Amino acid sequence: MLVPAYLLGADFLGRGFMFFAQRANLNALGLGREGAAFVCAACVIFLSGFLHDVDGAASGIWNLGGKVELSRGGPRVPAAGVLDDLIADLRGRTQDGDSIVVLPWYPVLYFLAERENPTRFDWLFPGYLQSEAEVARLVDAIDRSPARVVVYSPSAIDGDSERSLAGFAPSIDRYLRRNFRPIKRYGRFIVMERGRRGRQGLPGAGR
Repeated sequence: MLVPAYLLGADFLGRGFMFFAQRANLNALGLGREGAAFVCAACVIFLSGFLHDVDGAASGIWNLGGKVELSRGGPRVPAAGVLDDLIADLRGRTQDGDSIVVLPWYPVLYFLAERENPTRFDWLFPGYLQSEAEVARLVDAIDRSPARVVVYSPSAIDGDSERSLAGFAPSIDRYLRRNFRPIKRYGRFIVMERGRRGRQGLPGAGR
């Protein structure tokens, strides 16, 4: 695949060689422009193969004979099929135009399930809510919304208990547990539906 590029480069070098040879009153060893280009092409192809070998050897030295093992990224669910099942479940429990609540993380579920988010938060991490009043407004937004389904993850995205919803926003965690009943678990996610005690909110939530 690189041969045309080599030939074009060699032709360019040959033209340049002949130009300077003529200015220096040299006969280029009796070669014409085409001959000089052929010689340059042969030299370029030969040297390129040598350089590829050198590059491969140098790479082997720098790599020290081993591969770098990288951990796989992506959602921390047992298998891709689990995520597919979760999306199918959400679509089955709701209809087009319905809202769901995903807390505290993994907002891509809104996109994959094609459902609306009734709150102004896609993610919820420590520091997002600065006061109890903001916590109350978020709970009130969920409480007043028509959303009947919550996707809740009791563990933090990195597994740190201090960054779980119960760790940094215990009142929101209590509200979800009291007002939504768990239906089914998919890996780290629990599908919850609004129960009999739904739409009660937290004390102090603005109405």
